[in-house]
Amino acid sequence: MWTRRVFFLTLVALSLALTLASGFYAMSRLFTVLIASLALSWLWARYSLRGITAVAEGRTTLAQVGGVLEERVTVRNASNLPQAWIHVEDMGTIPDLPSQVAGLAPKAYRSWTLETQSARRGRFRWGPLRISSGDPLGLFKAERVVGETESITVYPAPVPLDDFVLSTSDQTGDAPEYRATTQITPNVVSVRRYVIGDSLNRIHWKSSAKLNRLMVKEFETEVHGDLWIVLDLNRGVQIGGDDGTEELGVTIAASLSKFLLGYDNGVGFLASGDVEYAHTPALGDRQLWRILESLAICRALGDRPLRAFLAAQAPRFSRETGLIVVTPSMEDAVAAGMFMVERNAPGAVVLMGPSSFGAQQNVLPALGNLIATGVAVYVVNQGGELARELSFNALGSVVTQPGANRSFATPGRWGG
Repeated sequence: MWTRRVFFLTLVALSLALTLASGFYAMSRLFTVLIASLALSWLWARYSLRGITAVAEGRTTLAQVGGVLEERVTVRNASNLPQAWIHVEDMGTIPDLPSQVAGLAPKAYRSWTLETQSARRGRFRWGPLRISSGDPLGLFKAERVVGETESITVYPAPVPLDDFVLSTSDQTGDAPEYRATTQITPNVVSVRRYVIGDSLNRIHWKSSAKLNRLMVKEFETEVHGDLWIVLDLNRGVQIGGDDGTEELGVTIAASLSKFLLGYDNGVGFLASGDVEYAHTPALGDRQLWRILESLAICRALGDRPLRAFLAAQAPRFSRETGLIVVTPSMEDAVAAGMFMVERNAPGAVVLMGPSSFGAQQNVLPALGNLIATGVAVYVVNQGGELARELSFNALGSVVTQPGANRSFATPGRWGG
């Protein structure tokens, strides 16, 4: 626009100079036309948005990485004059959201859906809308900001897992602990009266016949302790930028959370990054969304090594507490493995392979020491298939290590 304006003013100045220098009638007529065009263009732009309104509806407020973000924008022209072009754009923080340009007839309206794919997790903002128009020559522009703002959270997308196992300490002589569960298990503890919503396959027919009313079975499951997922958000050990270990670690933590919460164990989450995130172990979908909320907004801006963070958080962990550590640091992975061995605690270490992110370091000796402890060690590489790399078959030589009387259990066995 500035280029056109400078060019047009240059023509005006040139026509004026030629008029004064030559006195030709044609030059004076050209100068008059240019001045009139300039004045009319300014007036056109000034009144171009009179009667124009815009609203945004149907905005996406929750999404996962890879999903579609969209809003429906409607622009109305209440005036009796047509509008050659109207430019509508969202001024929010949604990445790569397109804008729209179109003309409007008198007393008409047009609607568009502005949409983009959510490529990044985080908390973003819709709106407000900015509508703009101008004169046909493109010399002047009028703008108006309308509408409200709304927030949107883009959650990380968990990858389905089906064969993740934990290393467990073999402890004998302890009586098992049980917890009531809504799942059907071999352990029936009581019966109660049927209420609407109970599954028919829970009905205890003998009791129902004896009492002449429907009775349902109540179950319990063997409890092996809660599980904590600890994500390393120390910025000093992250590798790979926007597509590096920070994003992969978040995806791993989200996938493990969803998988483990499918069983009757409480799952908690710990991380120390831009702030400290701590969710005590709990059950169900509500806990999953709490963890995903933290994973959506967390950033690897911490300055505390994972080994120091684990030591500070040790009072949170009971002897039966399972611990799953996700880190890109070989040194911290070894420290986490030794932490589990010293406590004789169950768990696993998920190491994001530094070499797959371009790091020039030999991790094989330290990895061998970690594997020798008998702790379940998963190595996840950039671009790898996460479901396969977080499976029992991926443990390889870990399974053959004696590792101080440690064995392996699936979360189904872990949670009953």
